[in-house]
Amino acid sequence: MHTRRWSFLLALLCCLCLLAACSGTTGPAPSPSATPSSATPPPAMLEAGSFHYEIRGAAERTAEDGERTNNTSPWEHILLFGESGWKSDVTLYFPLDLGTGPYMMDAFTELVTEGRVSASSALDNGHVFYAEAGGSLAIDALENGKLSGSFQFNAVDRADPTSRVSVSGSFREIPLPKAP
Repeated sequence: MHTRRWSFLLALLCCLCLLAACSGTTGPAPSPSATPSSATPPPAMLEAGSFHYEIRGAAERTAEDGERTNNTSPWEHILLFGESGWKSDVTLYFPLDLGTGPYMMDAFTELVTEGRVSASSALDNGHVFYAEAGGSLAIDALENGKLSGSFQFNAVDRADPTSRVSVSGSFREIPLPKAP
């Protein structure tokens, strides 16, 4: 009787483990090297007007103070941080009325939605597009039209869902254009 009970519990535990392994998104989980590096400096450590980001996982990139574009549409701000020569980039999308504090990122979509907080990343001049699949944005300061904060998100290659990256970064005193 005692052996039957243990066999039942062991079988139940195996079923629960299988259910947990099969649930969620398809494709392998990011490798341990895909975890954001703790080397991303906090915004206060950066020079004013600069940024830093790291891409880890299926692709490996680090960029500091490369190219930057700030755009504003009638619905949202778009900050694009790029490696020198635009070999890789990270794009953040957020509402015009965003204030300081933490924000959860929605999965990336090309459709602009009211209140969207999202991100994407492109590598090798846009040949591989990674769409954000979950993450966070922290706005530490918004003073005199300049934004400081940090972000972390996981992203999936649109053409190959098994190719995943983890992106982390920070920025300091990035000027935001006036809303149209």
